[in-house]
Amino acid sequence: MTKYSLNTLKGALLFSTLLFFCTSCENDLESVQPGFITDNKNFVTEDYSFDNDPVLATVPVDKVASDNLSEYLLGVKLEDTFGELKAAIATQVLLDGNGFSATFPSFDVADTTHIKVERKLDGAFLVLPYYSTIDSDSETRAYQLDSVFGDKAGTLDFKVSQLGEFLTALNPDAPAKSNSYYSDHDFQDIPFERTLGTASVTPNAIDTVYYFNRNTAGVVMKDSIILTNASPFITIPLSEDIAYFEDAFLEEFPKDSLQSLSDTFKANADFTRFFKGIYIEPTGATKTLLSLPIASGFISFNYTEYVTGRVGGVDGIALDTIYKQESLSMSGGIAVSNYTHNHDLEDDQTNKLYLQGAGGYEVSIDLFGDAGASTTIEKMRDEANNDNGNLQWLVNEAVLEVFVDESNTPELNDTNVYVYKDTEIAFPARLFLYRNKEGSLLQIEDYFNASFSSVQGLLSRVEDLDESGVGLETYTYSYKFYLTDYIKELIDFDSTENMDQLMLKVYVPGDTPTTTSDVNVDTRNWQHKGVVLAADKTDLRINYSK
Repeated sequence: MTKYSLNTLKGALLFSTLLFFCTSCENDLESVQPGFITDNKNFVTEDYSFDNDPVLATVPVDKVASDNLSEYLLGVKLEDTFGELKAAIATQVLLDGNGFSATFPSFDVADTTHIKVERKLDGAFLVLPYYSTIDSDSETRAYQLDSVFGDKAGTLDFKVSQLGEFLTALNPDAPAKSNSYYSDHDFQDIPFERTLGTASVTPNAIDTVYYFNRNTAGVVMKDSIILTNASPFITIPLSEDIAYFEDAFLEEFPKDSLQSLSDTFKANADFTRFFKGIYIEPTGATKTLLSLPIASGFISFNYTEYVTGRVGGVDGIALDTIYKQESLSMSGGIAVSNYTHNHDLEDDQTNKLYLQGAGGYEVSIDLFGDAGASTTIEKMRDEANNDNGNLQWLVNEAVLEVFVDESNTPELNDTNVYVYKDTEIAFPARLFLYRNKEGSLLQIEDYFNASFSSVQGLLSRVEDLDESGVGLETYTYSYKFYLTDYIKELIDFDSTENMDQLMLKVYVPGDTPTTTSDVNVDTRNWQHKGVVLAADKTDLRINYSK
């Protein structure tokens, strides 16, 4: 993708210098500074002087793609700085394996043609595992929750509804194309079928088992739900409409050995149209946000089978009582995050820029000013190329650096994570820069350069010094982006490209390209963290030799 116009540069020294620069490893990147060939008398090395400063602005995000995510947010996050973010989840649930195991055993003492089964629902429960890790300091098997933000001791109120809308991987208007869901999708536009359950949940790392009662004649029998690794999870009883599960599920199962299980409960193609999925939403005022591995969630569907048959010519003899625990899995199904952000920023926004993922804010960047882009580029092309169109510049380094607002600087907490001072609010460790080319979201060329891709946009800090050069034990925080290859493209004599609108957003894994053909930028974002930048402190440096 990257085109280099350096074939006209002559001399072994220049070629060796360029080769050294392009192959420097990541660890040496900071040492390759603009003046690294200043001592060579054959070159003049200098920084380019711009007529206009970069212009940056906060841009509220209307929507982002929100299916096929690595993490899903659920709950409410409120910060005075960024406003309120409310997150819900819509997801399909799928049959495990070959569907429900409604089968009929054989009995030596019974006439198998007269075996009948009566079923009673014991309960259906939505199970949502947390992200958690084992506490290595604990003498027993104990966990710590890794996915609770905001009021960690708060009680969240949830409602689970049955979707009325069928989630599809194909575009309904163009079935040959794939479908995408966005964070502003209105799942209530097609009304929910019913409310399935409600619950109040206080996140707790010891919630590793859930007990419920089985329906046995005259005897209370306890059964339980536990994950294979005994890790903590949320349980929401789907008990608001028990009659639905009894009538639509159990009553449709075969009642004797002459019947077979319908395709509805054997094949997902039929089941996902019969039971389209669930919508999980926060309903209370608690400001707690969860990040969940939704593909690990499931519905535990529990019922008891009372088996009777003909024995010695007598019908209705009790033969067995079977306790069934089936699972409806969320792994492999379509899941969508729903974000509602009020975009209510803090009162004092003077000289500040705001970035937040998950439908929050991005920052637009006019690199050469509002009206100076085309003029600046033409001027640079004229200066960088001779009359024959041969490039006379060797662009050593082009860097855009944005700085964290001084009143919003972070500090390291006990777990070596950057948080806002005197809070537990996490700080984004990385930002991502991309091009908005007339509505097409494109990668910047430098992300394909191995020397730059892994260090682009990382949070860094430099200790402040007094006039004598002594450290003050205070720090300036910034995010740095290398634009060297991109600038080379712009100033090429044959180039007709103008400066694209650059956009800055909170990084999520998957933003950086993995192959040279991976040129498009995806808007998917589940990162709720945010950062405030200084609007009056952006630094653009282009250093070249000629």
